[in-house]
Amino acid sequence: MEYGIREHALYYALLSKQIFSTLSHNEAELLLKDITMEYGRRRGRRMRRNAEDAGYGHDLQAFFKTGEWAGKPDENRSELIRNNDSTESLVSVCAWYDTWENYGLLPFGTCYCRWIDPAIAEGFAGDFTLTVPCTKGNGSPQCRFVWDQALPDIPSEKPFLLPFRAHVQELKETAREVLELRFPETADDIMKRTEESFRALCQI
Repeated sequence: MEYGIREHALYYALLSKQIFSTLSHNEAELLLKDITMEYGRRRGRRMRRNAEDAGYGHDLQAFFKTGEWAGKPDENRSELIRNNDSTESLVSVCAWYDTWENYGLLPFGTCYCRWIDPAIAEGFAGDFTLTVPCTKGNGSPQCRFVWDQALPDIPSEKPFLLPFRAHVQELKETAREVLELRFPETADDIMKRTEESFRALCQI
């Protein structure tokens, strides 16, 4: 079957749910933060390598151009505001958020919103800074991303897109590595139950 944002969002939320059902709240939150941050940093580092290999540099234009995912038409809606010395993205519709809401998984999925984008920017290590003042996941009507650098042009193509099956696989691998390092006694059980829930929900 084809994987998309729905499958990526579901796997993350189901993993989060299993972690919170196994560990104390504080342990679960710290573990999930570690998984999400490491997953994001890996993506960012790969984007940086792709940018360097392609000769793009490491500014915001390169960051946008090496983005690794694209949704289907109307899955996500956002407005990009290009200022003289900064760039903002206002996201009004997010397919991740909508998936979590449709499946009753908002409390588990929206942890992703808190950590993923700063982690990707950290991994990319460009000459800009990203702040995320608000997200739909924390109750705001929209997500707001602010980069402290102007974006001269909106890239028309993203040559380094990866299929969502690859993104889900990397999330699985990162989760297992962090789990085995932090909580080796429960890693197999959490991963197994997450996979079973995911396959049942997606009818795989």
